[in-house]
Amino acid sequence: MEELKEQLLKGTFYYSNSNILVKGKVYNVISYDDGQLEILFHGGIVDLYKDKLTKVRRPPNIISVFKWCYSLKNDDNECIGYIGEKEGKEVL
Repeated sequence: MEELKEQLLKGTFYYSNSNILVKGKVYNVISYDDGQLEILFHGGIVDLYKDKLTKVRRPPNIISVFKWCYSLKNDDNECIGYIGEKEGKEVL
């Protein structure tokens, strides 16, 4: 779990829907014994269970190369965003 937390701390949260893009640098990850994660990013927080993280190549709406990327889903299996680290330096 510690390795995952360290990786997520290097990432950026992305959420897009229609004409909106939410993008924020992850600054804290809190993990609980039951597998719940609270991921805090500049501009908000996302709460999910570790088993709702799925490794993906990149978010479908962002054309870029990522070192790593995860799709985040809620309890209803709906996508609630992505967290990833782009190759090269990212400007927020």
